[in-house]
Amino acid sequence: MILYYVLILSLPFLSHPLFGLKIGPLTIEKYIGAVCFLYAVFHAAVRRRAPRLFSTTQARAYLIFFLLAAASWLALGRALTATTMLEVYGSHLLFLVTTVALIDSLPRLRWALVTAVGAMGLVSLYVVRDWQVASAIYGASYRPGYVAGDANFFTASVLLCVPVALLLLWNERAVPVKIFCLVSLLVTLAAITLAASRGGFLGLVVTMGWLLWRSRTRLRSLVLVGAVFGLLLAISPLSPVARILHPDYSDTDSVRIHLALWRAGLRIVRDHPLSGIGVGQFKAAVGQYSSEKDLSLLAHNTYLEIAAEMGLPGLGLFLVIFGFSFRSLTRVRRAAERAGPPLLRIAATGIQAGLAGFGVAAFFVSAEFLRMFWFMLFLSICLLALQQEQPARVSAPEVSQISAETPQPDWWTGAEAGIDA
Repeated sequence: MILYYVLILSLPFLSHPLFGLKIGPLTIEKYIGAVCFLYAVFHAAVRRRAPRLFSTTQARAYLIFFLLAAASWLALGRALTATTMLEVYGSHLLFLVTTVALIDSLPRLRWALVTAVGAMGLVSLYVVRDWQVASAIYGASYRPGYVAGDANFFTASVLLCVPVALLLLWNERAVPVKIFCLVSLLVTLAAITLAASRGGFLGLVVTMGWLLWRSRTRLRSLVLVGAVFGLLLAISPLSPVARILHPDYSDTDSVRIHLALWRAGLRIVRDHPLSGIGVGQFKAAVGQYSSEKDLSLLAHNTYLEIAAEMGLPGLGLFLVIFGFSFRSLTRVRRAAERAGPPLLRIAATGIQAGLAGFGVAAFFVSAEFLRMFWFMLFLSICLLALQQEQPARVSAPEVSQISAETPQPDWWTGAEAGIDA
């Protein structure tokens, strides 16, 4: 399992010098993933119980989604970008199998969530350091990204972990874990502010609003959250709010390019509504559908890019995966609020809040390949399986460090704090 936790740690990194180091035909990260997959198969064989891989609609939809991507690759060209995207979707399928097979107990779920928070904090440290070094050369307006890809990819990835970190912080009984979550959160909020992603900031607002809406003490929570963000925005030399309210030339030009890409993407969907132009082909083909010169970029819109490349059926499958994952998390949250355990309630609430914000941020960035996103979706399958097994587990000793009996002194604690359905 240690290697699997290391794999989770690598999820928000797109070009880490260690994880991305290539040895032979594969990177270190892919070797780790392969070993974890083999261990997952071995673990399932030892348990003599097959994991519920495709027992949920979102898992079955992902399998069909992958098969559609493979058919698109075969029928509409095998360019390098198409091959890369097919490998991405294929690796996600193996990661689904690995995750569902290994996250089969509450302790493993807990450590997977803590590791995801650690991954968020680690990549944020890299981003902050990138800004410290590069801002001395390019000025305070430099937007960092470095090993996270760029500022927008970074914000979209860590956005999925922020609510989980918040809920663990306020509900954990283990002091080291609480401190760990607090430090990760502070570093991440600083990095998000420096990254200054406008779409990511809107996603963060939705994420925090999702949690606040389910808080019994909404006004107090709103004041606290507003104070924290106000302080960060006041002391930061760069912020997404400043880019929204006072855009400079590059910000205005970015909006122009986004709109040009979206118009071209809509034209592609209009001309190829069923088949699309082929997986991974948007960047190469977009110039043919736009009057802009030298326009060779991703769509900067996850939904539009999938629709353009894989047709409306591909977009429909993607929305089914997203929607049914959200639905599964709602079922788990409601059941856990009634009968526990609190870890499932916290996990379902945090992941759901992160996905809500990510769904907004995805309108402004092509984020369909981000692995942290798929990890959270796959966890929805694990949570549902764990919830369904709870009657057989409730008599076992408590495995989580989170107290089920003691009301938590916080505004986002689940049933005790009035998080309703």
